[in-house]
Amino acid sequence: MAMHHIKDIDVLLQKCNSTLKLSGYLILIDLDKEDGTFHDDNSQIHHFGFEREWLREKLQEHGFAIKSITEVYRREKVRQDGSKRVYPMFMAIAKTVGVPRSS
Repeated sequence: MAMHHIKDIDVLLQKCNSTLKLSGYLILIDLDKEDGTFHDDNSQIHHFGFEREWLREKLQEHGFAIKSITEVYRREKVRQDGSKRVYPMFMAIAKTVGVPRSS
């Protein structure tokens, strides 16, 4: 639940790939794409969640093989106006298989 706070996802994934051993696993848990209402203050938010297909492509671009990207949780939050909203969250499991294609 930190990736949406990171500005440059390409740099993050490159560093993850270079830090992990070959066949090492990366597990990410974050928000599905949302409309910016998950946080009350978006000043430190760089992404309003992620589309799973976009993440799949990014991981592959950076030398990972996708094991799975699945919904693992649904967080219900009460908004400032009193309404409730459910925010799905995914878990992506990926394995390093080589050097990033973008290097």
